[in-house]
Amino acid sequence: GDDARALKYYDEALGLCPDHVAALVARGAARANNGLLEKALVDFDQALRNAPDDANAKSYADATRAKLRHQEDTIAEEARRRVRQRELEKERRAQEEKAAREQREAEESILSGDVDEAVFTAEVKR
Repeated sequence: GDDARALKYYDEALGLCPDHVAALVARGAARANNGLLEKALVDFDQALRNAPDDANAKSYADATRAKLRHQEDTIAEEARRRVRQRELEKERRAQEEKAAREQREAEESILSGDVDEAVFTAEVKR
Protein backbone atom coordinates (compact mmCIF):
# COMPACT_ATOMS: atom_id res chain seq x y z
CA GLY A 1 0.00 0.00 0.00
CA ASP A 2 1.93 2.99 1.31
CA ASP A 3 5.23 2.70 -0.54
CA ALA A 4 6.63 5.98 0.81
CA ARG A 5 6.23 4.82 4.40
CA ALA A 6 7.44 1.34 3.51
CA LEU A 7 10.60 2.84 1.99
CA LYS A 8 11.43 4.40 5.35
CA TYR A 9 11.14 1.05 7.10
CA TYR A 10 13.14 -0.77 4.41
CA ASP A 11 15.87 1.87 4.73
CA GLU A 12 15.94 1.32 8.50
CA ALA A 13 16.06 -2.47 8.11
CA LEU A 14 18.82 -2.24 5.53
CA GLY A 15 20.72 0.11 7.82
CA LEU A 16 20.84 -2.75 10.31
CA CYS A 17 21.47 -5.50 7.76
CA PRO A 18 22.58 -4.03 4.38
CA ASP A 19 22.74 -7.40 2.61
CA HIS A 20 19.27 -8.65 3.55
CA VAL A 21 17.98 -9.95 0.22
CA ALA A 22 14.25 -9.82 0.99
CA ALA A 23 14.53 -6.24 2.27
CA LEU A 24 16.53 -5.20 -0.82
CA VAL A 25 13.93 -6.75 -3.12
CA ALA A 26 11.05 -5.21 -1.17
CA ARG A 27 12.67 -1.76 -1.17
CA GLY A 28 13.42 -2.14 -4.87
CA ALA A 29 9.79 -2.99 -5.54
CA ALA A 30 8.61 0.02 -3.52
CA ARG A 31 11.06 2.25 -5.38
CA ALA A 32 9.90 0.89 -8.73
CA ASN A 33 6.28 1.52 -7.73
CA ASN A 34 7.24 5.14 -7.04
CA GLY A 35 8.94 5.52 -10.43
CA LEU A 36 12.46 5.35 -8.99
CA LEU A 37 13.49 2.72 -11.50
CA GLU A 38 17.25 3.29 -11.46
CA LYS A 39 17.34 3.15 -7.65
CA ALA A 40 15.16 0.04 -7.75
CA LEU A 41 17.68 -1.63 -10.05
CA VAL A 42 20.47 -0.83 -7.60
CA ASP A 43 18.53 -2.73 -4.93
CA PHE A 44 17.70 -5.67 -7.20
CA ASP A 45 21.28 -5.92 -8.44
CA GLN A 46 22.60 -5.84 -4.87
CA ALA A 47 20.14 -8.57 -3.92
CA LEU A 48 21.34 -10.65 -6.88
CA ARG A 49 24.98 -10.15 -5.90
CA ASN A 50 24.06 -11.48 -2.46
CA ALA A 51 21.81 -14.26 -3.76
CA PRO A 52 22.43 -14.87 -7.49
CA ASP A 53 19.69 -17.48 -7.73
CA ASP A 54 16.93 -15.40 -6.10
CA ALA A 55 14.08 -15.71 -8.59
CA ASN A 56 12.13 -12.83 -7.07
CA ALA A 57 15.06 -10.40 -7.37
CA LYS A 58 15.74 -11.57 -10.93
CA SER A 59 12.10 -11.22 -11.93
CA TYR A 60 11.84 -7.71 -10.50
CA ALA A 61 15.18 -6.70 -12.04
CA ASP A 62 14.14 -7.98 -15.47
CA ALA A 63 10.75 -6.25 -15.29
CA THR A 64 12.34 -2.99 -14.15
CA ARG A 65 14.93 -3.08 -16.93
CA ALA A 66 12.15 -3.69 -19.45
CA LYS A 67 10.20 -0.75 -18.06
CA LEU A 68 13.28 1.49 -18.25
CA ARG A 69 13.88 0.44 -21.87
CA HIS A 70 10.25 1.17 -22.68
CA GLN A 71 10.52 4.63 -21.08
CA GLU A 72 13.73 5.33 -22.99
CA ASP A 73 12.14 4.15 -26.24
CA THR A 74 9.10 6.34 -25.61
CA ILE A 75 11.29 9.37 -24.91
CA ALA A 76 13.36 8.71 -28.04
CA GLU A 77 10.24 8.27 -30.18
CA GLU A 78 8.79 11.53 -28.85
CA ALA A 79 12.05 13.31 -29.64
CA ARG A 80 12.00 11.91 -33.20
CA ARG A 81 8.38 12.99 -33.58
CA ARG A 82 9.23 16.54 -32.46
CA VAL A 83 12.20 16.73 -34.84
CA ARG A 84 10.01 15.54 -37.73
CA GLN A 85 7.31 18.06 -36.77
CA ARG A 86 9.88 20.88 -36.82
CA GLU A 87 11.14 19.68 -40.21
CA LEU A 88 7.61 19.66 -41.61
CA GLU A 89 6.92 23.11 -40.20
CA LYS A 90 10.16 24.44 -41.69
CA GLU A 91 9.26 22.90 -45.05
CA ARG A 92 5.75 24.40 -44.91
CA ARG A 93 7.15 27.87 -44.14
CA ALA A 94 9.65 27.56 -47.00
CA GLN A 95 6.83 26.64 -49.39
CA GLU A 96 4.73 29.58 -48.18
CA GLU A 97 7.68 31.95 -48.59
CA LYS A 98 8.34 30.62 -52.10
CA ALA A 99 4.68 31.04 -53.07
CA ALA A 100 4.63 34.59 -51.67
CA ARG A 101 7.88 35.44 -53.50
CA GLU A 102 6.51 34.09 -56.79
CA GLN A 103 3.28 36.02 -56.26
CA ARG A 104 5.26 39.24 -55.72
CA GLU A 105 7.34 38.56 -58.84
CA ALA A 106 4.21 38.01 -60.92
CA GLU A 107 2.61 41.18 -59.52
CA GLU A 108 5.79 43.17 -60.20
CA SER A 109 5.85 41.86 -63.77
CA ILE A 110 2.23 42.89 -64.29
CA LEU A 111 2.83 46.33 -62.78
CA SER A 112 5.86 46.83 -65.02
CA GLY A 113 3.73 45.95 -68.03
CA ASP A 114 5.53 42.69 -68.79
CA VAL A 115 2.49 40.40 -69.08
CA ASP A 116 4.51 37.65 -70.80
CA GLU A 117 6.91 37.53 -67.82
CA ALA A 118 3.96 37.45 -65.42
CA VAL A 119 2.42 34.49 -67.27
CA PHE A 120 5.82 32.76 -67.44
CA THR A 121 6.36 33.29 -63.73
CA ALA A 122 2.91 31.96 -62.88
CA GLU A 123 3.24 28.84 -65.09
CA VAL A 124 6.91 27.86 -64.78
CA LYS A 125 7.59 28.57 -61.13
CA ARG A 126 4.58 26.70 -59.94
